[in-house]
Amino acid sequence: MKVRITAKRDGFCRCGMSHSSEATTHPEGTFTKAQIKELQESPQLVVELLKDDKEATPPTDITALLVAERQKIEDEYNRLLVEERTRLAEESAAALETEKAKLTASLEADKDDKSKQNEADTKEDKAANKGK
Repeated sequence: MKVRITAKRDGFCRCGMSHSSEATTHPEGTFTKAQIKELQESPQLVVELLKDDKEATPPTDITALLVAERQKIEDEYNRLLVEERTRLAEESAAALETEKAKLTASLEADKDDKSKQNEADTKEDKAANKGK
């Protein structure tokens, strides 16, 4: 029986052989039954037993492949989510700092205006008191 093997990581070694990340079909007799079992049990390999050139058994670990792919997608989603939250937090902090600076400048300007007005009022009061 022919065996088609695809490694999840190119160059993964099992049964004394380096396996490609591209499907490779090995002729009948390349592996013993024990080796085929070992290959099938390896989570790093997708092993298909070919009855003839047109028919193949489904991969022995399709569920594991799907779980691994889902995990990759979830990890990528979570990484992007963290990046986006960080970006938004940084933008918000920068906007708050800008607004704080504007408000502080406005308050300082108001204080200066009040101080000048108080000085003017004091001068007027002194002038009015001198005139009495």
